[in-house]
This record gives sequence, C-alpha cells and structure tokens, in this order.
Amino acid sequence: MALMLDPVTLAMPLAKRIEEEILRTKKLPNGEEIRKILAISGWRGFIRTGGWPF
Repeated sequence: MALMLDPVTLAMPLAKRIEEEILRTKKLPNGEEIRKILAISGWRGFIRTGGWPF
C-alpha cells in the first residue's frame, strides 16, 4: 500500500534544504548537487527510479 502525502508536505523540506545550499554556495545547485540533497533527505527511491517514490 503506497503512502499518499500532500505534495506540499513532501516539497517543503526539500525546498528548505535546496535554499540552504543556495545560501551557502551563492549559486544554483546542479543536477549532481540536487541528487546529493535528495539522498541526504532520504529520497533514495527518487534517485534509483528517476521518479517519485510512490
């Protein structure tokens, strides 16, 4: 059974981490940096499948 969450509930923590990365580096993260942020956030399913984990 897939867990269905509101998209905003999923997006806000990721947006916060991306914002922190932008503020830290003063530039937009590239694809590899986004993959690292997703991996740190526990989104390994997203990285493995290339799509949303549900």
